[in-house]
Amino acid sequence: MEAIESNAEAKSALRIALLTDPGNLYSGSFLQHVAPDVLARINLDVYIIRPKREEFSLVKKCLYFVKYVGCLRLVRRLFSAAALSAETVAQVRRLAYTTVRIDELEDRLRRGRYDIGLVVSLGHILKRPILGATRLGFYNFHPGCLSDNRGPEPVFWSMYLGMPALTVVLHRMTEAIDAGDIVAERSIAMPSTSEPENIAAAGQLAAQIFNETIFQLETRKSQTAAAGTYRRRPTILQRHWLVCKTAYRRRCRQVAPDRGDGS
Repeated sequence: MEAIESNAEAKSALRIALLTDPGNLYSGSFLQHVAPDVLARINLDVYIIRPKREEFSLVKKCLYFVKYVGCLRLVRRLFSAAALSAETVAQVRRLAYTTVRIDELEDRLRRGRYDIGLVVSLGHILKRPILGATRLGFYNFHPGCLSDNRGPEPVFWSMYLGMPALTVVLHRMTEAIDAGDIVAERSIAMPSTSEPENIAAAGQLAAQIFNETIFQLETRKSQTAAAGTYRRRPTILQRHWLVCKTAYRRRCRQVAPDRGDGS
């Protein structure tokens, strides 16, 4: 159990650095649902981590467009999700936020003298220098079962594999991906057939965990790095298969009542 002082003065001084990707729906939903009384007792700085400049080559931009924005339906969903991005919510709730490159992060964290580091959807693997840059280390809100659903885009994989529940796990971060000790875990029935809606629901679930545990980070279950399943980023075919599967299920739900009325 991490030694976080219980007196009110220490809690009000708790400094937290939250890391996330730009335009992220999961972290936007998370920040939207953090309780005001919790925000009043901490100093929360949001860091929007942008890739290094060399990662923005024209080829990679085109591949990203083809992979994730391959149809008009996904374009509309991305534009609607932008209204709930971390940057937008931080502005509305008047939270301190800044955009930095990943190679600038360690210096920013050490100068900020943070007690805790939090990750809410980040497309970078953090190494030991950054993980050790806060007093009590880093914790990750992983929106998928551990250790069966490690790796990127766990909400997608939960839907793709037909998992009945949407799960968010708060775990301590180590250099082994999604393999640190588990602090808290919450599950609800899969709320939607829409991936963006499920991602937003996962952010709300993560905020509930944050509100309940941020002052009491106690390890409840250990993981073994070797035991578990790491899932890579979905391919174009897998992503389009899920879109087709979702559309088919919605159509079946629309047709089912008509069949019932005609019987």
